[in-house]
Amino acid sequence: AEMLPPKGIDFSPDGRFLATGGDEGIVRVWDAKQGAELLTLNLGGIIHRVSYSPDGTYLAAASEDGSIKVWDALTGEIVSTPSRQSGMYDVTFLADGRLATAGQDGTTRVWDSLSGQQLLVLAGPTSTVISVAGSPDGERIATGAYDGSLRIWDAAP
Repeated sequence: AEMLPPKGIDFSPDGRFLATGGDEGIVRVWDAKQGAELLTLNLGGIIHRVSYSPDGTYLAAASEDGSIKVWDALTGEIVSTPSRQSGMYDVTFLADGRLATAGQDGTTRVWDSLSGQQLLVLAGPTSTVISVAGSPDGERIATGAYDGSLRIWDAAP
């Protein structure tokens, strides 16, 4: 079967692995040196972004159908499934290991990546949030939305 082009792509922090996701709703983990496919993880929906945790232990993806999953990056075992929200366009781990997602409903949500519990809802843009990034100290989150807005939020735990 032909693989659809990857939209989301991320190296593990140690550079050994590469994770990809795309329109087929599958996250694939590759050996970055040999090119061999090591894991195939099913999420569903269109995946725009995949993200490794800062320590490389976990791998997360979120999709346009609202699914979010966190896996053990080595075994592919599901760690948590945060509750479905509106469609997701971005997902990233914060420096402290929490997970942030950017949604079609104009919200950015922060989750406990291990329990899947929602910790914070940042609402403001009137349109879809398409990108999210965490500051190196984990205390701020930057978001970009379709309405052209760029915002910086307090995300201190």
